[in-house]
Amino acid sequence: MAKDHFIPASLIARFSEETDGEVRRRKVWVARSNGSRAKVRAESVGYANGLYDVDQDMFPTRGHRAVDDVWGSYEPQISRVLDRLIDGSVTATEWVDTLLPFVAAPFGRDRGYKERVAGRLVRHASGGSQIADFDITEFILDDTNIALNRVMEMERFAARALASMWEVIEVDGDLILPDLGYGFDLINEYPDVMMMLYPIGRRHLLTLTPCPQRRILKRSPDRWVPDISYGKSLVSSDDINRVLASTAQDFVVGSNAAIDGIRTEDFAIFNWDGIDEVLEQWPFNIDTLSLSGLHRVVQAIVHDELKTLEGVLLSRHKSLSDLEPNGLFLAPSGGIRADQVLALDKAGLVLTAHRSQTKPSG
Repeated sequence: MAKDHFIPASLIARFSEETDGEVRRRKVWVARSNGSRAKVRAESVGYANGLYDVDQDMFPTRGHRAVDDVWGSYEPQISRVLDRLIDGSVTATEWVDTLLPFVAAPFGRDRGYKERVAGRLVRHASGGSQIADFDITEFILDDTNIALNRVMEMERFAARALASMWEVIEVDGDLILPDLGYGFDLINEYPDVMMMLYPIGRRHLLTLTPCPQRRILKRSPDRWVPDISYGKSLVSSDDINRVLASTAQDFVVGSNAAIDGIRTEDFAIFNWDGIDEVLEQWPFNIDTLSLSGLHRVVQAIVHDELKTLEGVLLSRHKSLSDLEPNGLFLAPSGGIRADQVLALDKAGLVLTAHRSQTKPSG
């Protein structure tokens, strides 16, 4: 049975104090919620067996590893592109092809995703906390359906990432990496605005903060440039690490110095259901499901495959139909027009995630 890493080994290895040898075999310290600590190879932690397997009969081209292939489309480039993100040289192509999937995938890759979906069904069930139709629930929670929904979740969070300000922050000490790959911090209430936190190296943190309107790409004479800012943290790495540990369900990895400040009571302040409730928060009036498919459109613009937004629709299900090139995928037609949220001008590409509410005249 395949070992499916819910955190890429190449990302885990970035928190090692070792710099020589094969990246996946570099050793990191692991602190677990039960208080145990050990130094292990990056490839030996952060996986579950057969986590992303799907019904092979549904995917004759790629077989039962069809969904795992999605993660494989960006994983080999992660470490190199994160280095370029940190030094400020990342290109628009690297940003749209590797970094956007990187920041979006953790929300569909985690080993608690099925539990999160089950909790979501209960929270949104009408008429009480029990779901009336057991057959429908069983169908939704089928392993293949869960695996396919992981891909759609990735597309949804790629759109959220596009509708966020990106900042790379240098910190004063070593960071941990929680077993979700991210953390979050409430930076505004009413509406609630959650800043997403991604440790991308021992001393660097990537933050994504929802923004109602922003220029996501700038034009230069011969290329696109992603809008990313840089700064130094005013908060200590110890404080950041405690925030990151609050989402960790079982373990965190890092250098010996980083995990030394983590206590067992810092773990899992949010359980799977609590994490999902936090992730449902979105402060803008264009919902994230409507924005699904945005990544594909921006990708086409960066790759010079799309010159105009006229007649372009955001396709929520394109990522699923791409899983099986020889299959027939039936899904509801429609979707919002790309030009309802995106605007191309001489300066670049602007994304609007919040429509102003205008009062009728008279």
